Amino acid sequence: MARAQDFISSINTAIASDLASPSSRIHAFFANNISGGWEAWLQVEAARQIIADGKAADFQRECSFPAPGGVGVMGGMKCDLVMQPARGQQIFIELKTQRNAAYARHVRDFTDDVDKIRGLGPAWNATYPAIAMVCMQANQAAFQAIFTALNRTDCDLWVRQADNSFKAGKLSQAVTTGWANQFAIVAYSNS
Repeated sequence: MARAQDFISSINTAIASDLASPSSRIHAFFANNISGGWEAWLQVEAARQIIADGKAADFQRECSFPAPGGVGVMGGMKCDLVMQPARGQQIFIELKTQRNAAYARHVRDFTDDVDKIRGLGPAWNATYPAIAMVCMQANQAAFQAIFTALNRTDCDLWVRQADNSFKAGKLSQAVTTGWANQFAIVAYSNS
């Protein structure tokens, strides 16, 4: 997860900034139960933030996964974002956001993304760093659903605090803690 920390920090900053605003886009999606989500907005905001911080040289959306060794592509599979850090290797990112008040579908979409990354095979996963993330209003049931769907694979977790900061932790800890609805980010990394 260390290679993706700059991207995760940019996501945290973009979300915290929006949620603190009286004209929050995220709150508008939740308050109106708008179907369709805010994933494209978050992709743009995260890219803008990380480029402004000087941590990324380039971002691309909807790119094919390269084959191990960099020759060709992995079938027709695409990822949401590819980030070229200012230094280091490209990072392939699958990003999901909560589409509406019910969490079951975006939990399934997130676990499907984790399975997609795992399914690229050991050679690909040894060569390229990749992360899958989901951003959502979360409660203990949502955390338990993710943990169960991933066959108890632990993931990194950031939960929004009252002061608008994000506290880092592990998904395995969250499944045993009573949670009210709080904004959270869950991330799986292949490295």
